[in-house]
Amino acid sequence: MTMDAHGVPLEIERRLRALEVRLAALEGRDGSKTGSSPETSRMEPPPSTDRPLQQPVHWQPSETPPILSVPPQAVSQPAAAASSGAMSLETRIGAHWLNRVGIAAMIIGVAYFLKYAFDNEWIGPSARVAIGLAAGIATLVWAERFQSRGLFHFANSLRVIGVGVLYLSIWAASHSYALFGNSVAFAAMTLVTAGMMALALRDRSEFTAGLALAAGFLTPLLLSGGSNQIAILSHIALLDLAAMVLVARHPWVRMLIVAVFGTVVLYLRWFDAFHRSAPEMRTFGFITLFFVIFAAIPLLRRWYLEKKEDHSAILLLPFANALLYFLGVVAIFPDRETLLGGVAASLASLFLLLMFVLQRIHGRFDDRPTLLEGHTVSTAADSASLAAVHLALAVGFITVAIPFELGSWWITIGWLVEAGVLLGLSERYGRAVLRPLALLVLGLALFRLLFVDSFQPAHMIWNLRLLTHAVAVALLAAMATISGRKKELSAWKLSVIALNAVALIGLTREVAGIFDHAIEVRSAHFARDVTYSLLWMLYGGGLMVTGFLRRVALLRWLALWLIGVTIAKVFLYDLAVLDRGYRILSLLCLGALLMAISLAYQRKWLRVPDGGPPEAS
Repeated sequence: MTMDAHGVPLEIERRLRALEVRLAALEGRDGSKTGSSPETSRMEPPPSTDRPLQQPVHWQPSETPPILSVPPQAVSQPAAAASSGAMSLETRIGAHWLNRVGIAAMIIGVAYFLKYAFDNEWIGPSARVAIGLAAGIATLVWAERFQSRGLFHFANSLRVIGVGVLYLSIWAASHSYALFGNSVAFAAMTLVTAGMMALALRDRSEFTAGLALAAGFLTPLLLSGGSNQIAILSHIALLDLAAMVLVARHPWVRMLIVAVFGTVVLYLRWFDAFHRSAPEMRTFGFITLFFVIFAAIPLLRRWYLEKKEDHSAILLLPFANALLYFLGVVAIFPDRETLLGGVAASLASLFLLLMFVLQRIHGRFDDRPTLLEGHTVSTAADSASLAAVHLALAVGFITVAIPFELGSWWITIGWLVEAGVLLGLSERYGRAVLRPLALLVLGLALFRLLFVDSFQPAHMIWNLRLLTHAVAVALLAAMATISGRKKELSAWKLSVIALNAVALIGLTREVAGIFDHAIEVRSAHFARDVTYSLLWMLYGGGLMVTGFLRRVALLRWLALWLIGVTIAKVFLYDLAVLDRGYRILSLLCLGALLMAISLAYQRKWLRVPDGGPPEAS
């Protein structure tokens, strides 16, 4: 063997140089593509499968993230890497769409073949069922071989076919050939479902878990069961418990969606057909069990989700669960308002408790980046976000409970007090999410106060109508104070305008109430109309004085606007309708007010800040 000057074989030296050149080329290519060092490029994750993420690894910002080893097969060929973007649609069509069409074609083809064989009586009923069961089991075994070779999508496709063949065979044996009864068929299908769940846990496959749950929810539908309330609703509860166990171990949100959808469909099918013959309280107990299972799921794990749709789904789960449960209770007890109010109040308390629990969970975790199998995982759907969702639900059910528990006149006051409490909590604990909730409840209360409530007080001034308006004005004044302290000009303006509008409407309603008992008397009618004008003049004058004293331009502009409305009323309505005495009184009072305001502006008795638009000065 030829040696060099150092005694190293020339062939070995040539191969080492070739390897060095190739390694340098690979490092240069990775660096140009990612803009990172060769060491960083080794952090690229392996090709994704349907296997879930492993346990997260936290790292301090000052530390170097842990580098997870990448198997050799994770290094892609240059040509494939260059063309991955261009071939993505082709890959999707070839690997996924054609695969699903192939599944449908296989199932339909097998069904047609079996029907043809059955129609021609090639084989007897027992042999037909045996062939179907053997084919389904063989397909599942075949899927295991592809699973072990890393062809997860194809293995999942074979599992769909295998489970479908098994279910069709069991259904045919029970319904078409009467080889055994529904109870045996139900047990056989449940055994298939349990086996698929075991495979899902072994392989850590979300697809297999979703397939198992879908098969479990289809079982009563295929067997035309459902008349036995305890059996069908217990079956739903067991499937939901299985879903809870699975999702407690793995972040399988899509599997969770299958569980929610299956529960709703199967329960509605039973409820529509058989609920009238079932005890109400037992049905109420079962749907409460469904609700509790899904309500506990957000507490079971810390949610690390990469997909935005999964993030949205886990945040929407409490809303969907609460809404469906309350609608279910309303459907069971449509005329029991006291019970419905109690349920709404209980739900508000429960979600408030869950909010505090989630906040404590959030306190035991940090928001540092999490490296998971080479991926920096987003923690957007964390306990803080879920806590805010539960707080919103608590507020919503308190708002719903008030109309059930209180009389019609006290509903508005209850909502106003609730809005005030939310506003106070927002300022006390610095929770920004509480302010929009307070504004929402306040909007409901003001809408009801101005357009829905119909007060008929027995006493003037000291009555529930004036009290309700006073509570609303006090709450709006508090909001104006908070907004002014925070220099939130737009919010401050809206609060000031709203509180003056509510106050003026409340006083006007009191004036109307004074003359209601004598509305048929012509003089009382004229007296009421001129009293409106006098009230608006006095209120406008008070706003003007307050605006001068407090140096608030917005109050002066509101005063000018109200006085303008009063001028229009006096000249367009009072002069045309009122008697001479009331007409003279209205004109004299208006003239005196306008002269006084004009004199104050001309003599500059009170300093007016410069500037045109109304703003706090």
